[in-house]
Amino acid sequence: MKEIMKIKLSTITPCSLGSYDTYADIFPRGTSIRGVTRWWQRALVGGWAYENGYKILETADIVTTRTFGGVPRASVEEKKAHSSLLDFKIQSYEVSDSNIRMLRHYRINLILMKLNSALRAAKQATDNPRRLGRAASRTWSALEEIENLCDEYYRLKKQICQLNSFQTLSRLRGGQITQNNINTLYSALVELRNTMIGLLVKDYKFELLISSKRLEKNLSPPETIGIISTLVAIRLGCFGKISRRGLGCLKIEGIETEPILDKHPELQNLIKTITSTPHNIKTIINQARTILNKELVAMKHKLKKESIKQNIPPIPVITNATIQNTPVFSVWHKNNISDPFQEIESLFLVTKPSSISQQLKFRGKLAWYLGLPRAMRGTGYKAPSERRSSPIHVRVEDNEIIISHFLSQDWPPYVDWHGKYKKRIEIDEKTLIKAAKIVNNTLSTRGFGRLYP
Repeated sequence: MKEIMKIKLSTITPCSLGSYDTYADIFPRGTSIRGVTRWWQRALVGGWAYENGYKILETADIVTTRTFGGVPRASVEEKKAHSSLLDFKIQSYEVSDSNIRMLRHYRINLILMKLNSALRAAKQATDNPRRLGRAASRTWSALEEIENLCDEYYRLKKQICQLNSFQTLSRLRGGQITQNNINTLYSALVELRNTMIGLLVKDYKFELLISSKRLEKNLSPPETIGIISTLVAIRLGCFGKISRRGLGCLKIEGIETEPILDKHPELQNLIKTITSTPHNIKTIINQARTILNKELVAMKHKLKKESIKQNIPPIPVITNATIQNTPVFSVWHKNNISDPFQEIESLFLVTKPSSISQQLKFRGKLAWYLGLPRAMRGTGYKAPSERRSSPIHVRVEDNEIIISHFLSQDWPPYVDWHGKYKKRIEIDEKTLIKAAKIVNNTLSTRGFGRLYP
């Protein structure tokens, strides 16, 4: 293999990357980053096809499989399997405890909520014997929640069940909590909580080595597009669990390039922009799309034109096009935020006033737009398909929030609302545009400025 570049990365927010047992992994994997990069490449290539009148799904599939391997599923004629041209490898990684401020993310707090509740009750019970019963019941409830989590993640189970704190709590569960053993209970809860945080949340510093599997002197168009997509994915996207709500944000600390990139000055300029002026999002996207256009023009003889122009693209795409004054793709930001995670919580929780969820809900039962499934205890939105991710990607950078919003048609034909009454909501172009406008207007009202287009 021929090395292309080495990207030095660090986590801005807690990141959970890895295999089937992601809660217990100790370092990121190159395949995890490559999988997210593949999604962003489809969006970049799909945007070019959308603007130039080519078949969006087929073009995105053909180009992406030529870069990262696979069989183009959307292509009728081309069914040839391709192996990945690029290799992603993680090296020189360091693992450290997470910044405590980042633990205020509401989804992490949700995972630890019962344990935190038990800790508060146990602390009160050390001074007030009347609170012993509450401390015991909350502790056993938290212990049951942890056991359920361990049953789902085997490696986590191996690590937690061997802890003295876990065994102490399991032993105490068989008897009565009194003033004689409440301090033991409290100490075990503190130790267990700190250990759980250490297992669930990690900060990393590592190097991503990208190599070409071809031993050529120049990069091929699919390889160049793969490099561009990787840089855009790291700059705009996040990685791992809960990545669309601010977790798994990576920061580029530096990029070392190999001589193979010397013949690609435009790509070198993009790298320079990302490392020297990383907040210039509009320039980064425009430079990436300029290089992309050049590379895809060289491949267009392999691609097919679309006979019918589609208003809303069938998949999320990166484009500067608008429909009825609504951007198909837009990037928003808000800076100087004292607590970004509190801002994220107030943006998306339906109980928060003026949140996106609340605005979508009260303007036509449109909260399904934030992703499916969206139902609890028989109430909520149910659809023919089981899952559809949110079209809104949230990224946190110190005291700044960056939001990418995609308008696309890859939704089920309808969703059924189940509550005090039942209602079928048809999902068509008009409904999608209405939901997208509500999201954009709410962001604008909440003080977010549009960076792109």
